[in-house]
Amino acid sequence: MTKLLDKIGDLNPQLFRELKGKFTFRNTVLTAVISFISQLLLCLVFASQIAVEEGQKTYSPYVNWDELGNWTINWQLWSFDLFISLSLIGIFALIVLGTYMLISDLSEEEKRGTLNFVRLSPQSARSILIGKLLGVPALLFFAGAIALPLNLASGLAAQIPLASLLGFYAVLGASCLFFYSAALLFSLASFWAKGLQPWLGSGVVLFTLGLWSIAGLEGHFFRNFADFFLLFSPATAIRYLVPAEIAGNSIFSLSGSGFNDFTWYGLPVWKMSGIGMGLMVGNCTLWSYWLWQGLQRRFHNPQATIWSKAQTYFISLSFMAVSLGLIFKYYRYSSLDDNIDLFLFFLILLSVGFIAAAAPHRQNLQDWARYRHQNEVKRRTLLRDLLLGEKSPGTVAIALNLGIITLFLLLAIAFFPISPTTRTDTLFSILLTASLILVYASIVQRMLLMKTKKRAIWATATIVALFALYPMAVGLLTHSGDTFLWLFSPAAAFAVRDIGIGASIAALCLDWLAIALLHADMSTQLHALGASESKRFLARS
Repeated sequence: MTKLLDKIGDLNPQLFRELKGKFTFRNTVLTAVISFISQLLLCLVFASQIAVEEGQKTYSPYVNWDELGNWTINWQLWSFDLFISLSLIGIFALIVLGTYMLISDLSEEEKRGTLNFVRLSPQSARSILIGKLLGVPALLFFAGAIALPLNLASGLAAQIPLASLLGFYAVLGASCLFFYSAALLFSLASFWAKGLQPWLGSGVVLFTLGLWSIAGLEGHFFRNFADFFLLFSPATAIRYLVPAEIAGNSIFSLSGSGFNDFTWYGLPVWKMSGIGMGLMVGNCTLWSYWLWQGLQRRFHNPQATIWSKAQTYFISLSFMAVSLGLIFKYYRYSSLDDNIDLFLFFLILLSVGFIAAAAPHRQNLQDWARYRHQNEVKRRTLLRDLLLGEKSPGTVAIALNLGIITLFLLLAIAFFPISPTTRTDTLFSILLTASLILVYASIVQRMLLMKTKKRAIWATATIVALFALYPMAVGLLTHSGDTFLWLFSPAAAFAVRDIGIGASIAALCLDWLAIALLHADMSTQLHALGASESKRFLARS
């Protein structure tokens, strides 16, 4: 064991530090005992379900009776339900507890001041973060390794092919990578929520993972763009593991693959288990890659934006490449316009976080405004600097990201066989949503120029008010779904069809007017920030 730890220390000193702190004798024994006892209790619970009383037909789902009154136990079904129970416990334990531990660890290191010492070490950001990702939840991995033999044995006893089991474990591993990476990035980007980070982050993960797992397990897919989020839940892959001979008999109401209507770019690729689980792994890996790009930028420079402007353009392309195949899939349950409207609503939700990731703060903006004409950036044009510069305002980059997304959507509706009225309504839904997001981005960037140290909190509160409180106020004051005011809310895409094209054009003009005024004010502020101290002193004199 000592030699193994020495090798780990040579390869990754941060991982060695985490393992040395976690695997004390007390922690190791306690983790093993908890894992064994949990498995024993679960087996006893399932064993109690196969008890049969004399003279009684049965009240157990695992006991079958023949015509002569003899009974047999359906061990395949019993093993399958045991496997599913163990798998669900493992999914929630690994993902929810793992995210809590990672967020809590980084927030504690930041609170104690030791995170800055870690940043100053000669290790690369990737090495340190890999050490955190593998080392902090190491005891969870140890408990999972102890439970793995029972899980694998029960799956094989349920006659699930070994290849399918390995595919499920691969999906689980990719999903853990995604959620753990998101937890690390959340920790580095939310030190303002001191003390609440672990509970806030793990609470959101518990809610979303629970919702996605229920939908994926029961096969009650959302039948629209929201199915995109099911690709992050390992529970969705469980539907590939249901043996045909026991489908519908499980206590979990699993009745088969349930992917008959689930297509991607119109192709029924999800019907094939190998391709379906491969796409889930690929989806989680893709977004984990982009999360790691942000992690490596933010770790050594807490004041930097999470992603560079150039990276955000490729993120937008990746997002559209994946989601467009779900937006225009064929469902007999929902129309295209409803599908796009829901996508646009989710786009606003995602854009709020995206704006926060791309918008630089006051000090960076001041440095950009004052020194842009010097050093290497003087060879850049203003437009190029706004599109690619690290410290330049983020609104132009956000506008280009919106342009990429809008272009994809417009090309799609241009070739999709829909009526002219639906095409027109959808066009204005897209334009109104893009304009509203750009208004939000301009407000955030303007508020990040404020002198107060709590400008990020003020910007967040303002966006929350516009996103949540404004629609509530409109609903309470108007009691109508077709009022003009709805076109300035996140529900604008849904309101276009009730309010009409003329009002939509007026709303677009007002949005663009607000964007122009905000940018004019921001230009004035940047000009003032860019003036040198001596110049301002002479002007006052």
